[in-house]
Amino acid sequence: MKTRVIVPMKPLLASKSRLRGALPDEQRAALALGMLNHVLGILGDIRDADVVVAGGDPAVRSLCDRHGALWRADEGQDLNRCLGREFALGQHEGAECLAFLPADLPIVTRRDIETFIERAASARAVIVPDRHDAGTNGLLVRRECAIQFRLGENSFRTHSESLTGLGIAHVVLRLPGLELDLDTREDLVVLEQRSPGRAAELLREGASALARAPEDSLPTRTVP
Repeated sequence: MKTRVIVPMKPLLASKSRLRGALPDEQRAALALGMLNHVLGILGDIRDADVVVAGGDPAVRSLCDRHGALWRADEGQDLNRCLGREFALGQHEGAECLAFLPADLPIVTRRDIETFIERAASARAVIVPDRHDAGTNGLLVRRECAIQFRLGENSFRTHSESLTGLGIAHVVLRLPGLELDLDTREDLVVLEQRSPGRAAELLREGASALARAPEDSLPTRTVP
């Protein structure tokens, strides 16, 4: 089934703000771009999936161009409204399934994402929680399913309850590569335990992507 995958993204220097103090601005920007590069590289190989990155800055747009992903500018909406808009556009443009994935999945694999998308063949909706069973690290629905996004605190439970209330049967998948996102110092420690050297690798890949971006697209100032 044709699946539209929406990956929301902030401008690089506004990304990973909870790592401010653990990493300097340039490294936070490189890490964010390195993880997006990893996610887009996998999605580019998934059959019958097209990708939209919503938000970011010119360096993010440059990376999307290299991966063949569509980039759309942030229209000043909050994350949930942005995703709602992108899901509505995907429905209008003929996608059979609509999926949300975060950009900060440092160890996600192709098999993780294929398993996530393939479950739509046997379920009307699929949810992947984060490793704390608190946040939502993946949400996929058939095009006929209307759901209002509630990303934020305890969004996994909120989305599950919303789907149940709408009478939409759903499945919960716990996939190691989708459960681990990277927001805090603790997440960095867990990443190093599960995949030693991975953070350093992503930093190198992100720095390389920044170096390849047009000069006027590079982040140059600190976001307060």
